[in-house]
Amino acid sequence: GQITNAYTTMLYEIEEGKSCTVAAVRDTSTEFLQYLHKLSISIGTKLKVIEKIAFDESLIIQAGKNNMTVSKKFAENILVK
Repeated sequence: GQITNAYTTMLYEIEEGKSCTVAAVRDTSTEFLQYLHKLSISIGTKLKVIEKIAFDESLIIQAGKNNMTVSKKFAENILVK
């Protein structure tokens, strides 16, 4: 049968103005997990993509009341639903 609970959508794929919820992370390195903790992002955190920056492919996202700029690499390692 098909696996229905596999999260394959990356934060990077979410369109501007759309919201999503963190479902999993692809990178489980200590450095990445510590960075997520520093940003107060964890499984279940609601995120909104505010803007995609064409110049360097970074994203401005909103997590809670905070806006932050994250890299394409970061956004490719966050899986959302």
